[in-house]
Amino acid sequence: MNWIKRLRQGEPSDQSSQLLYYVRSEVLGEYFAVIRVSWFDSKGICCISETCIEKREIDVLAVFSDVVSMALRAGSSVCVICAEDPEYLGIYDT
Repeated sequence: MNWIKRLRQGEPSDQSSQLLYYVRSEVLGEYFAVIRVSWFDSKGICCISETCIEKREIDVLAVFSDVVSMALRAGSSVCVICAEDPEYLGIYDT
């Protein structure tokens, strides 16, 4: 998978229309956030992954930041559902 190789080598993605979509909404159960990532290769979407971060994680902000930043560095599109304000998580409208 090309995106894994690019991520390991720190190379930029060949994806030209990368998105970060954020929805502020209550998440059911014991979850802090649900993050869905669309991974791309040269032919388009090659994989979709979903990560659920539980509220009981020791450092939910660090886990959230790690998942989102890794995906964005790899050139993926990221969709987030979380009850917190995006500014609280370091996400600002541009």
